[in-house]
Amino acid sequence: MDRILVKLERHQTLLILGFRFLYGLRSVTPFAIGMSDVSWLRFSLLNLIGAGIWAICFGLAGYYFGQAVEAFVGDIKQYELELIASVIGFGTLLWLVHWYRRRRSAHSTP
Repeated sequence: MDRILVKLERHQTLLILGFRFLYGLRSVTPFAIGMSDVSWLRFSLLNLIGAGIWAICFGLAGYYFGQAVEAFVGDIKQYELELIASVIGFGTLLWLVHWYRRRRSAHSTP
């Protein structure tokens, strides 16, 4: 909390705008700002701007990540049935191996 108050004295505007992007400080920083002499109007305005920047950045990141995944995966519909059959087959194989080992160990134990 003390470290945040020191940073708040030096970089008040940047800290209020960007605390959402700082992992671990996101939940503590508003309390430190509330304990400081920052006016509620200044905090509210900068917090609103920071929230808008954060929402736009993460929204665009999600959109572009989705576009990249779609481009990478491509036309997955063509391979959907084969993929599902492979997953089911692999799961069945694992279950059979587990069942066989369990049965074998049950018979070998007196």
